[in-house]
Amino acid sequence: MKEIPEMFKELVPNADQLWDPSLPPAANVTRLIQGEDSIPYQKLQLIRSEYATASTATSNRDDADLTGKRSDNANEFKDILYALRAPTIHDTGPPLYILQQQLVGVFQHGPLRAGGLFKVLSDAAERKTTVAATPTCDVYIPWNSCKAAATLVSILACPPQKLYDVLKFQSRHLGGLPSYEAIRNTSSASLQEAFRNAKSLARGEQRCTSLVSVSLSDVHIFELASRRKSQMYTSFAHTFVLGIGPAGVIIWQGWGEHGYGLDQYIARGSARVRTWQEAGDFVDRFEKFTSHKVSHLYKVLISEQEC
Repeated sequence: MKEIPEMFKELVPNADQLWDPSLPPAANVTRLIQGEDSIPYQKLQLIRSEYATASTATSNRDDADLTGKRSDNANEFKDILYALRAPTIHDTGPPLYILQQQLVGVFQHGPLRAGGLFKVLSDAAERKTTVAATPTCDVYIPWNSCKAAATLVSILACPPQKLYDVLKFQSRHLGGLPSYEAIRNTSSASLQEAFRNAKSLARGEQRCTSLVSVSLSDVHIFELASRRKSQMYTSFAHTFVLGIGPAGVIIWQGWGEHGYGLDQYIARGSARVRTWQEAGDFVDRFEKFTSHKVSHLYKVLISEQEC
């Protein structure tokens, strides 16, 4: 768990000091993002007590597993890597279905194993190479982070030459997140137009499949943050991915504000193939939402690539 605070040092310089090892990762992330007082003291004590009890039980179970019952991490990572193998001539399904099954495979042994894979894939993408190390250990990734969810989907789907670009798109560390000034001076993109273009490619002669990564920026929160008044407000900022192909449309997302991760979203069947009517209705609602005072409140940034 020591590497977790490093993820937040760009955002919270004293993250390593605020991180409390007696609390579960989710509680620590909440306190880092929303402030030390975001969880009431009594509730904090209850969480701390329950976490200590769960940790003790896990430790006892691990000791018992030393007798030979412990699961083989290496074999489970091999399962995940096999699920990510390149399509063969026998994989005749549409690209969207193949990507859908790959994501199911990523989470087949739980979110921590998926985090280990995400770490090595991200490291490879940052080095601008398609050669990644074989994961050997679990890594905690907050899969209810919409940015982490969108980045995983994009890395799996994009062409090799786009790996660094899709990693950077939602990375503060790599300078991909826009500044307040850049958002103010950049025209908002149109999801409707991007969807229309991708739909034409999907239903055209070549029947192409595209991935559209959408980042909705809450400009007003930036303004409040500049005056140190954003803590008491909920941001509408969100990132999600649309996979658009001949078979239809899939939406992938995690949403911390509503308490679900990408793994949970997939497990409950929300990453299903939607009809063109359903997808069109979704895009229309999104466009209607962002049209309200768009020059002052919201900006949409879009990254597109063909699968």
